[in-house]
Amino acid sequence: MKIWNEKPLKSEVKKVVKEFFKLLKAGELERAKHIIAHQYEDWDSQLYSLWQDTYLIYLEYRDREVEDDSFEGQLWRKDLRWLKKLQLVDVFKWGNEEGEYVEENDWFNVPINYAGETTDVTAEFRVDKKDGHYFIVRETMNVL
Repeated sequence: MKIWNEKPLKSEVKKVVKEFFKLLKAGELERAKHIIAHQYEDWDSQLYSLWQDTYLIYLEYRDREVEDDSFEGQLWRKDLRWLKKLQLVDVFKWGNEEGEYVEENDWFNVPINYAGETTDVTAEFRVDKKDGHYFIVRETMNVL
C-alpha cells in the first residue's frame, strides 16, 4: 500500500489510483487489492458489483446474457476477461477542489466507462491519515 509521510499532491494520488485500475484491468486482483486500503472487507462484493454494473449491462444492451450471473456462480471471478474493457475516466472530482495537495479525509471520485461507453459507475475514494501517514481508501465502486 502506498503511504505518504506528508500530505500528498493530488497528482501523486491520481497516479496510485491509475495504477490500481491498471492492475484491475490486467486481472491482477490481489495486487490491486493491496495497493490501497479499503473502507470495508467487501472486495469480492465490490468486484461482483462492478461486473454487474459494467459487463452485464454491456451484454444486456446487446441482448446477450451469461449462463450464471449469481455471486455464488463466481463467473465474475473465473473469467476475468471482462476487466480488460474497464476504463478509468481521467476526471477526478475532488471534495476539496482548491489547492494541489490533498487534505486529510478529502474524498474524490472517478467515473468508470466500459468498452468505450459511458456508464453510471463511479469509484469513490478518500485520503485518510493515521499515525502521521496518509493513504488512499477505496470506499465503493458502483452505480451512483
